[in-house]
Amino acid sequence: MFASLVVLVLAAAASAQQPGDQPPDPYALAVDAYRRGDFAAAAAIAEWPDARLKQGAASLIVRSEWRRMEAAAMLHTDLVLLMRVTDAKSIVTHMELAENLVRRLPGNGVAGAENAPQFRARWFELAVSLYLAMTEPDVAGALVTRGLRAVKSSAPLRTLSGAVEEMRAHIADGNMHDPQVIAAMTMSRARRALVLAEHEYRTALELDPDYGLARLRLGRVLALRRQLDAARGELERVASRESDDSLRYLAQLFLGGLAESERDYETARRAYAAAADTIPGAQAAMIALSFAESMLGREAQASTLLAGTFADAGAAVDDPWSAYQNGGLSVVALSWLRQELAR
Repeated sequence: MFASLVVLVLAAAASAQQPGDQPPDPYALAVDAYRRGDFAAAAAIAEWPDARLKQGAASLIVRSEWRRMEAAAMLHTDLVLLMRVTDAKSIVTHMELAENLVRRLPGNGVAGAENAPQFRARWFELAVSLYLAMTEPDVAGALVTRGLRAVKSSAPLRTLSGAVEEMRAHIADGNMHDPQVIAAMTMSRARRALVLAEHEYRTALELDPDYGLARLRLGRVLALRRQLDAARGELERVASRESDDSLRYLAQLFLGGLAESERDYETARRAYAAAADTIPGAQAAMIALSFAESMLGREAQASTLLAGTFADAGAAVDDPWSAYQNGGLSVVALSWLRQELAR
């Protein structure tokens, strides 16, 4: 009787916990919390030591849990984006973990993972833009090079590669907007960077002739290199055909700058006015329009525009010029990644 009871108890214990059962993985639980939208709970991993984070990410890779791998990559990225980690060492740790997870996603032809290659491409686009927004062109340049090896053909990544070179040019010579400086420039570090940027933008357009950001940036670089007719053609195409307000705004702003460099202030005024109409309240367009009015001798209009611009400074809208010049996050890539995680 006693022996039979022992057998029953052991059998019950065996059925309650199979040999393959594992205790919950805290890293996987954090990733699942992130997928549910509970970022506060997921962000606890920001305090974990590096070894624990690497072990957690490696366990997902070993188990080929690619949906969790996508979410984990974005969790690490969001810890940086949302400034839950801010010191340089932690930023590197989390971005390297995210990159490793993204690199290990399935390739083409894997059932149920059809969007994984695009996820990889979009993540690299977001991550490179993040480093540009942090004014880290060297880090962004190394990352975009690795991204292009992993993704192969990508117009957005090629365009970001050009943006890296364009930022390097502006860092090398902060006076690049001055037409006289540009005209007198020898084959300096800044000019070499502009040549490389032009090449990358043209390569992007070969991959996707309809990629408006590449065409806008090509027009801008051509203008900086004083190839004015070619620049005008590219910018006018963006200004007249693009549906994206930010791209049209910047094209109009740059067209005004072209006309201004040729002292054609009436054409510049019309271009700046078009930009101001495209994104009302954008300061760069209003300041440029005020300058054009002043150069046309319309001091009253210029003063009114300038006074209104600074009076409304507290309620100013996001100006695409700031993101262009100083580096800005790829909202398109971030939106796509968020939607993919919610799928």
